[in-house]
Amino acid sequence: MEVTLETSRRNFESDMYEVLSSWLAHRDPIPDRWKPKANPKEPMRFSDVQDLGLEGCIDLMHQARDTVSRLKALSDSLSTLTCAVHEKLMAAQENFVSFSNLVCLVALPPELLSRIFNFVVNEDQGHTLPGRQKVAVTLSHVCRYFRDTALSCAHLWSNIGGSEEMAALCLSRSKNARLNVELRIGVIWREISETYDFLPNRILGDALHHSLRWKSLKIEFSLVRAEAGVLDRDSMGGSDIRRAFRDLNAPSLESFSIRGETTFYGHLTEVFGELESWNAPGIRHITSNLFFHFRLPGLANVTSFKLDLNLDATNVTDVPNYLSRLTALEDLQLTVQSSIRDVPLRDEKTTLLGVKRLHIILPIAGDHDFGSSSPLKSFFSSLFFPGVLDLRIFLIGDPRKRYPEADCVEMSLIEDMMCIFQHPDQSPGVESFHLKAYGVNGRLRDATPNQIGRISLVLPLGMLPSLKRLELSSNCHLLFSGDDGLGDSFFEKHPQFSWDSWLPGAPGMASPALETISINIIEERRWCRPVIEFVGGIMQKQKERGDWEIFRELVVVDTSKNQTSTSVYEGDAALQWCTDKEREEPWALLHRLLG
Repeated sequence: MEVTLETSRRNFESDMYEVLSSWLAHRDPIPDRWKPKANPKEPMRFSDVQDLGLEGCIDLMHQARDTVSRLKALSDSLSTLTCAVHEKLMAAQENFVSFSNLVCLVALPPELLSRIFNFVVNEDQGHTLPGRQKVAVTLSHVCRYFRDTALSCAHLWSNIGGSEEMAALCLSRSKNARLNVELRIGVIWREISETYDFLPNRILGDALHHSLRWKSLKIEFSLVRAEAGVLDRDSMGGSDIRRAFRDLNAPSLESFSIRGETTFYGHLTEVFGELESWNAPGIRHITSNLFFHFRLPGLANVTSFKLDLNLDATNVTDVPNYLSRLTALEDLQLTVQSSIRDVPLRDEKTTLLGVKRLHIILPIAGDHDFGSSSPLKSFFSSLFFPGVLDLRIFLIGDPRKRYPEADCVEMSLIEDMMCIFQHPDQSPGVESFHLKAYGVNGRLRDATPNQIGRISLVLPLGMLPSLKRLELSSNCHLLFSGDDGLGDSFFEKHPQFSWDSWLPGAPGMASPALETISINIIEERRWCRPVIEFVGGIMQKQKERGDWEIFRELVVVDTSKNQTSTSVYEGDAALQWCTDKEREEPWALLHRLLG
């Protein structure tokens, strides 16, 4: 048996050698001496087959069977070899790319490599602070050269937060670099007592020792539920936490962010009473999801402010008064959650002269009142932004069915827009206006085109006389005042609002000369007619006024086919595109889509 296997192996090796030799020499896998038996036979006449006889036919069958057996063994083995070689090839190519990159990186001077490292660790806005720490550690583990370079770059280790061990590691390697500090502080809720305690990061003490180097500080307060023993051992009383932040010396601090829950708003207000004792004259950016009276000595130097406002928990009068103290403010983002309580309109006018970029985010939850005492209307009634150039408004709500048999959800944002824009001189210098109107369930996963939500809107073009760039986007069908939809009867029900006063050309209302208009298409059906008619009407009136040479282009972002495409129409081509789309009948659109 062993002799037979050994003989078979030798015969196979011999066959393999002959086949490879023939292939390398002649590009023919069949060696010459095999061809009389291995090459396919020509078709034979039946008379020739009869001449061969039974034995001759059996011999031919045996030759073909032996050829199949021999070639199949070779083919199977070569196929297996090919797969194995291909796997090794892929691995070798990966090694080649890796080593080529390493050669390039090793050839880089340390100064350039450190800049690359800094970009990877600190410039990627998608990284959280713990993520930046992880990337820095990963880079230091690639090779000795990377490690030496990473350890010499103090700014790679400037992110202090997370675990006590990681914070200590970063502090030991940060040298004199300015620090980004993130502190998570738990608030312990004790129902049996009105006192409050805190459970801070263990890194709080070490971080405070390096406050002279702080560049940014983020403090996040969250409710803590833990074992009583842990709370008693590691917690700090309210007076202790205040003492920890008292007289903080952070002259290099530029950015300050705070997040907390409204359930312990009062406790946090007491804690941040210590802000007025801080030495932080360099603060430029403040972010908070709760409104505090940030009594920072350097408040007049703040240029960027992001604030979440819950009008149920905020004195509407306090906020404008506070904002007026930010005399250097240029960027303002307000996320305003309305309430149902009545608030009288403010007669006092608050003018924020320095604000150049204004971003308003308005989450709309359920039904809300827009009468004369609406808190949203009261809040915006006294705010004036004469210097704003870039205005962005993001309205997001929950479209609902008006009646059970309705085939889609719908929502009106007319009232919200009119609460934001109340005076012709509120923001007369706006040059760029981007309006996003989104429904949280406006585009259901399996919705048909006719089931996509509808949003009714009005646009205050008459209050934006300097407007040059208009951008509209939504995940719902947009209906403008005068279209069939929720907006038809709004002005009859709310006489305190005057639609005529919003129209360009109305008394005191100038007509803006637009340069660009951008719209998005979510479904190429009849829904788009209101949007196209709206922008087409704007362009047509601008042409009739003699301002057409100012207009440059219409940008159409089309996502109706589950992929994004952008088309640009310049000058007359933009107006012609709108005209062509308005003339398209529904059946023609459907025929073109199905064709």
